[in-house]
Amino acid sequence: MKTKKRAVLYHSPAATLGSLECNKGIDKVLKHPEDFRRQGIDFQVVDTTTMPDHERQTEYMRAVLPSVLKKYRIRQVFGSRRNAGFMFGRGVPALVVYGPSSTVPEDVFPHEESGRIVTIKESLSRISAV
Repeated sequence: MKTKKRAVLYHSPAATLGSLECNKGIDKVLKHPEDFRRQGIDFQVVDTTTMPDHERQTEYMRAVLPSVLKKYRIRQVFGSRRNAGFMFGRGVPALVVYGPSSTVPEDVFPHEESGRIVTIKESLSRISAV
């Protein structure tokens, strides 16, 4: 059986800040999760509305790894210089992508790459099933 990638979207519907550039197109992603599934990606949505802050912070810390390895920025996408990750999954939905049979994230969206924001919606064109 072919192993597929897994994507977890951390999202709080009532708290999403729609005016932020990094959230552009998130409503379309949420309306059409089958777009991920069509590419062979196991797609899951985690509602962070009632998730304790320490759990969200733990997930944010996991998501930092691919940003370091791939040399893109997430700190100010999900927070600020002083308060890293405070909007992760609240305010700014976060898509964390895992490789086949892996518990270590290989990508996180949105992120800042070469001075521009790569949104969750754009991630569809970058993620491919294995």
